[in-house]
Amino acid sequence: MCIWPCLLPAYDGEAAPLDELGLDLDYVDLGIESEIALLQAEELVVSATRYSQPISQSPSAISLLTREQILASGYDNLPDLLRLIPGVDVFRISQAWAPVGIRTGMSALGDMLLVLVDGRDVALHLSGGPIWTLLPVDIREIERIEIIRGPGSAVYGANSLQGVVNIVTRSPDEHSFAFEPSGWIGGPRTMGGSMVAHGATSGGVGWWFSTGYDQRAPFDLPEERSQRTGRARARLDFSLVEDSKLSVEGGVVAGDGRYHLTVTEGPVTIASPYLMARLEHGKSTMTAIVEHSALTIEQDLGLVMPADADSHLSTLAVAPRIDLASRSLELMAHQDRRLLDNHRLVAGVTGRAIHHYDITLVSCPRDVTLETFDESLCPPAPLWELRGSLFAQDDWSITDSLNLTTGARIDVNNLHPEIGFSPRLTAVWSPLEGHSFRAGYGRSYRKPSFMETRLHFVVEPDPSVPSEMAQWLQYLFATQCGNPDLRNMKMDAIEAGWRGRLLDDRITISVDGFISLTRAAIIAEMDGLTPQVGMGGVPQVPTDAFIGWNNVDGEIWGAGGEIELSYRPSRLLELSASYALDKKRVVDFPESELSLQDEGSEPTHRLIGSLRLKLLDGLSAGMDAFWASRYSATIRDPDSVLDTPITQHLGDHTLLHATCQYERAVRDMPLEISLSLLLPATGSPKEFAGGPRTESGQLFGARPMTPRLIARVGGRF
Repeated sequence: MCIWPCLLPAYDGEAAPLDELGLDLDYVDLGIESEIALLQAEELVVSATRYSQPISQSPSAISLLTREQILASGYDNLPDLLRLIPGVDVFRISQAWAPVGIRTGMSALGDMLLVLVDGRDVALHLSGGPIWTLLPVDIREIERIEIIRGPGSAVYGANSLQGVVNIVTRSPDEHSFAFEPSGWIGGPRTMGGSMVAHGATSGGVGWWFSTGYDQRAPFDLPEERSQRTGRARARLDFSLVEDSKLSVEGGVVAGDGRYHLTVTEGPVTIASPYLMARLEHGKSTMTAIVEHSALTIEQDLGLVMPADADSHLSTLAVAPRIDLASRSLELMAHQDRRLLDNHRLVAGVTGRAIHHYDITLVSCPRDVTLETFDESLCPPAPLWELRGSLFAQDDWSITDSLNLTTGARIDVNNLHPEIGFSPRLTAVWSPLEGHSFRAGYGRSYRKPSFMETRLHFVVEPDPSVPSEMAQWLQYLFATQCGNPDLRNMKMDAIEAGWRGRLLDDRITISVDGFISLTRAAIIAEMDGLTPQVGMGGVPQVPTDAFIGWNNVDGEIWGAGGEIELSYRPSRLLELSASYALDKKRVVDFPESELSLQDEGSEPTHRLIGSLRLKLLDGLSAGMDAFWASRYSATIRDPDSVLDTPITQHLGDHTLLHATCQYERAVRDMPLEISLSLLLPATGSPKEFAGGPRTESGQLFGARPMTPRLIARVGGRF
């Protein structure tokens, strides 16, 4: 029975000498000598179970990007890098905003995917999704990325509806000092650089410091819409008694750019410092995280009369600038214990307190009506949000070849009365060496975000708007937008998969399939908003208008899967290809629903092909090709949410990415030069569900992609 080899760490992607693993094991007594070579060569992952295990034994569909693969890819940002993962969709709305989704479904806010950096959830409190350009690490600081496709709430809780992206950063080297500067340029107003210094003292204290800045101009828009990001991060690792270790890390990220909101997009300024401490003792881990974030949102939301309305009015009202700040404290602890000879229990508890304060959002009495509404009744609304969770997971080795994973997690939140319950059950069977079969069930959920439950603000009517219309507009946005009674959005999924290694491990192949059912989808609904024009062109108040978020009682059925193939005939050449298919069927949704009613009529196909080649004298090259089939979706007109929605047909395009890298030692110091080119090969790719040019000439949502050439220089001293 294989027990301890599942804990062996990776060693630069190859087999690690036993005396370098740092494990006090008697392999002869365990009777596993014949398994060591195989398991050390196989990739290890931790995200699916919170402990290290061979990827073939993972109870979840999971993909891994190692540091070697990340550097060889030549990508300069995480969303483009994640295109390499089958089943992953990237929708680049602008250089600043590129939400990522997995399998059947995509949110413009990217709030259905949980993103962790060293175990810390990096989602915004406002929207529930991350901003990929505002992560605290540069892509070259990452050691590995593990991507779970499918339900992840049984281990990680809320917002892992579609999956989990777990980013693990590099640790300080054992060297006394290392300095790694790098810089890149991709054209006017598109450039950046980073600096990393790390090492260890004679007393065994590891230290790390990194800082960076980058600016990314949109593809075809003026400089004031470019995205700018600055970051700094410091870390200390202390080796305590025996097998105890303390890590203390602090950092700050600040930036600005144009970010997509539910009905429009606009400039956003964000500053987010944090402090994290983690204590590891044996199989127990305790983590404390203190965060602060401040956002300033200047929406380009103008409530404009429809273009065909016979009225002299243009703008009815505009939304105010929103200032939102929050601070939070999170405590986490989990323990890994072996019970009896064939059970392994992992259990944990988390608690988090978030204080939303100094905000321009307002809170109106629940019983206020249009007739009784007054702006003075709606003061600013600071509040406390308290979260707690408990999870447990048991891995039962029934036989040497059959493992059963059972677990569940319970999450509570004082702002949402519904308890999040996330069970899972998965069996992994390995009848032959190098082959494993997986089948299981899991449930995941997304909790309503702060914006969906508390987004109430008072608009500023145009002075020419009649008082009755002005009061109606203020009442609508101050009382109807946020819905505190929203329920959790839930997904149940049945999954099956096979992973095998052939030809002396030169070929790795995996096949995964799934069927999912999503219920209580959280939808932005805006009905009856078109003002009716009366005598003399004066707008009349619609009596049936509604704006806000609701749970839809309909169902979203999804099915599909991924095939991934990797072939490495030698150390100099690696070929890989993948195909992903998913189809969505929306059942019993109201006609007024806007973001899903046009989806699901046709399946979505994605093809990825990659080549990595190491040439002589430090020269290497690579090529990636991406193809996505056509899809369609509907958005609100950014010129006016009161106007008719816009349907856009997108996709059916091919992207090519080529990279060439050269490494050479100059006075015993490695120097790297690389060139990367992203090229739209066919079609006119617009990657977000939108991207039309409106009547005013504004290009909303996605940008037509143009070729991008990135040059990078880096070294290590």
